[in-house]
Amino acid sequence: MSRTRTTAVLATGVLALGAVALPASAANAAPVECEPGTVDIAFSSSSTSFDAVTSVTVTNTGGSDVAVGAEPPMEERRAEVRGDVSASRVLAQARVDLAPSVADRMALTSDPVAATTRPAGGSEVTTYGFDVVEFTGAARTCDSAGVLGAPAYFGGDAPVGSRSAMDPVGVTDPR
Repeated sequence: MSRTRTTAVLATGVLALGAVALPASAANAAPVECEPGTVDIAFSSSSTSFDAVTSVTVTNTGGSDVAVGAEPPMEERRAEVRGDVSASRVLAQARVDLAPSVADRMALTSDPVAATTRPAGGSEVTTYGFDVVEFTGAARTCDSAGVLGAPAYFGGDAPVGSRSAMDPVGVTDPR
């Protein structure tokens, strides 16, 4: 069985109207939604947090005020994407949608703990870590018919920066 359908065709700048006989299956075909082979990645949630990886405590064990400091440890944080999706595609889209500083991996790049004067028995705790973006979402691949496939859900996290935070603890300076 065939149906008659009126179609508009634009060829070499001329608009031509005419009747074309199409088989019933072609007349009911789904519209093309996407370019075959493309992947649509959408994030459904995201949040940022600080992931503390280590801390260094420096203490003045002497009997008088003295400057104390420390070198930062060597640490690295890698991105993680869970699910049946391309991690590199998800991270590339995360740089566009979530934060341009999203990294596949990142080394701790904090400066040494500056020497500061602590009273006798006083300490400083410096915590080192990474600012991390956590996310969930879905990826859909466009099939050869131009239709988006079923979603493949994913979750993950990636570093977006590194930093340190210093907290003086211990003896209160009586002065």
